[in-house]
Formats: sequence, C-alpha cells, structure tokens
Amino acid sequence: MKQHGIFKNLAGETVFNSQAATLVFLTGVAFKLSAAPAMISEEFGSSTFWAFALYSTIDVLIATLVFCFARKNGDALLIATNSGAYRMIALFATVFLTLKGIFNFSYASSYLTHELFEGLEPSLIYLLFLLPVVYLGARGIRPLSRTAEVFFPIIFLTIILNLVFLKTKTDFARVLPVFSKAPAQLAKVFPRYGLWLADMLPFAFVKIKDKRLPYLTIGITGTWLIVNLVALLGVAIYGNALKTVTDLLIRIAGFNQLSKDVGRTEWTNLLAVLTMSIISLAFSYFGALAACKRAVKTDMPIKIAFPLAILLVVLIVPSAQTVTDFATGKFGYAMFATALALPLLMTLEYARQRSKLKNVARRLEDEYLPNRPTEDAIDSRRSGVLDGFKNLPSKRQKV
Repeated sequence: MKQHGIFKNLAGETVFNSQAATLVFLTGVAFKLSAAPAMISEEFGSSTFWAFALYSTIDVLIATLVFCFARKNGDALLIATNSGAYRMIALFATVFLTLKGIFNFSYASSYLTHELFEGLEPSLIYLLFLLPVVYLGARGIRPLSRTAEVFFPIIFLTIILNLVFLKTKTDFARVLPVFSKAPAQLAKVFPRYGLWLADMLPFAFVKIKDKRLPYLTIGITGTWLIVNLVALLGVAIYGNALKTVTDLLIRIAGFNQLSKDVGRTEWTNLLAVLTMSIISLAFSYFGALAACKRAVKTDMPIKIAFPLAILLVVLIVPSAQTVTDFATGKFGYAMFATALALPLLMTLEYARQRSKLKNVARRLEDEYLPNRPTEDAIDSRRSGVLDGFKNLPSKRQKV
C-alpha cells in the first residue's frame, strides 16, 4: 500500500548506541591487529605505522558516513520508497561483506590450525569455529549486540592491563623515516589492503537509539586510539621483524611483567582475540543477510551461501596464504574502492530520494507510529465532528 509517496514498511532492528559502541570496538580491533600490521610491514617497512594510521583514519571516515546514514533513518526511507538503486547497492554490499567474511575466517582458522591446535583435524576446527558465527549472525543484531555488551568489559580490561604491564625494549625511532620508499611508490600499493576497511558497514541496516552519553563517538575514538597505539608499540618492539608476527595483539601480551609470577600471559589476549573474531565474523554475516534481504527481498540465498562459501574455501584451497595473496593482490584494489563507494552511494541515494519526496522523509516515523498525530491532522474534539453522538455502552458492559 502506498501512502503520500512512500510504501508503508517496518524499519529494521534497533539497538542502543551503547551496544553499537561495543560492537565498534570488538569488530574494529579483531582483525586490524591480527594480520594487517604484519602484512603492511612487509611492504611499507619503517612507514608501517603511518600507513596503518592512515588506514584506520579512512575507516573512521567510512564509519562516520555509515552512522550518519543510519541516524537519518536512510535505510527505512530507501526501503519505503522501493529504490532500485538502493537494491543494487545492497547487492554489492552483500558480496563485499561475504568476501570479508571469507578472507577473515580463512586467516583466523589458519591461525588456529597452525599455531594453536596443530595436532587436531582442521575440518573439525573449521566447523566448531563457524557454528557460533552462523548462530549469532542469524539471530540478528540484538542478540549479537547483547553478546558484545557482555564480553566488552572483560576484553577491554584484558587488553588495557596487558598494555599497562608491558615490559620490553622499545625503539620508537623505528617509525622513521616516514617514507621508507618514494611516496608515489607507496601510494600504488596502499589501496591493496582494502580488506580491512568498512568493518562498520552492517550498521547501515540498523536503527540506532540514543542514550544520554555519546557512546558512538567515544567508541569510535577509543578504538582508533587503541589500534594505533598497539600498532605503534608493535613497530617499536619488532621493527622490520614485525612482518613475521602472526597476531600482534597476542604477541604483545607475552611481553608482560606479570609473566614472571603467573607464567605465560599470551592466553589472556588469545581468548580476547578468539571472542572478538567470532563476534566480528557474525557481524559481517548479519550485514550480508540484511543487505541480501534489501536486494532480493529475502535473505535465504546468503544464509546458505555465506557459510558454504567459507567452508569450500578453507577446505579446497590448499593454503590460507593463497587466499591472503589473492585478497591483497589486484583484487585488493576492488575491495578498497568498494569499501569507499558503498557508504557514499547509500548517502547520495538517500539525499536524492529525500530531495525528490521533499516532506515525505520527515513523515516516515508517522507511518510506523499510528497513534502519533500528523501536523495537518484535525482534532475531532475541536472540530465538533463527533457532537451529537452518544457514548453508547459496549456489548461487554452491563447496562
């Protein structure tokens, strides 16, 4: 049914900004501090920290664009107007988030099978690791955000304590010179690492309800500071040897002065990394489902294709390095361009529809809240329309 220019439709799932902030932190830290620093170090040398800081800053700008789109209720408006362009954008978002899930799962599962559980059957590890990802992602944003909210204090304190009690030799001069190679040469390879951008894209399909404090601003800023601090420490500790580090966050936990009394402490950050990886992958799965539903009116295709594609890749491809080389090769440029284009195109389409329909966008909430009067509605009591009608008792009342 179409009313004053829009199709009446329910808005997407709603989460509080405090819950969204915990997801921002967990998904923003999980894979940025695992594979990214080592791979960037291999190419950028002493420029690693500066390249990483630029990547994380670009990701913050993308996240800001996504959250602005979400706060403007852009998803609900574009669904209501049955925008064909938005359906096409959502289709690309489905593919992008699925590919992110494949690449990230491949790296995480490879770490589990080669670094931690070398003697176990790999297929068993893949299945056990995939089950919570699929379960949480399929349940929706609310259970996922509550899970993140529960684990956030533990993970945050674990990371902070490992940084506070860090005790090792550091040389911050290793971040210089800023350009280990010519700037033009570095700029050519810079976009190849677009895999780690647009982690917040699934929030475009979520409605965010504000609490009193600006949790999202705090979450985005805090995440940016922590990931760059850890990257800086990684360069200062390892130097050019950073390219050999499989997971920076776990390795840094080993340089802890408490280890003299309690033994090895890498397991603390290991548990944090595993939890964050599961939540981050589930968030990508949720985003792919939500995008698919907007693209083709049902999420069933990607509900099957997402986990199936992951299993096929990790079981058929002989080495995770093959997947990594593909993701950070020429295909990385496509991931970089898509990560930038998707939120920008969503915002432009929202602006176009809002301008086209003029005052319709501000009435969108009235479509979902039938008891809320519109500005031009006439009060029946003041108009006298009901004058002369008796208040007859209902059939259930005794006369």
